[in-house]
Amino acid sequence: HRLVGIGMVVPHIRPGIAQLAYLHVSQEFRAAGIGGRLTGELEQIAAGVGDREIVVSATPSGNTVRFYTGRGYRPMADPLPELLELEPDDIHMSKKI
Repeated sequence: HRLVGIGMVVPHIRPGIAQLAYLHVSQEFRAAGIGGRLTGELEQIAAGVGDREIVVSATPSGNTVRFYTGRGYRPMADPLPELLELEPDDIHMSKKI
């Protein structure tokens, strides 16, 4: 057995808003669709408990930002202050779910 990817969603960080709190795919398994499938599952979990939007603090690398924009996430004009304080250098993005 081998862990190739892992993700975590935190429902209801604000009313109607979930946070995609963690996503990692092992280096040798990247670009194989695993991250996209994990992201989709996390979004379904959030939607299933009633959230209508999901936010993520993405590391400011081109690959990471392209990954999320390719899945419909967009940079937030007004990031959530509590997330901005924790990750001031990240690209804060959101998506309707």
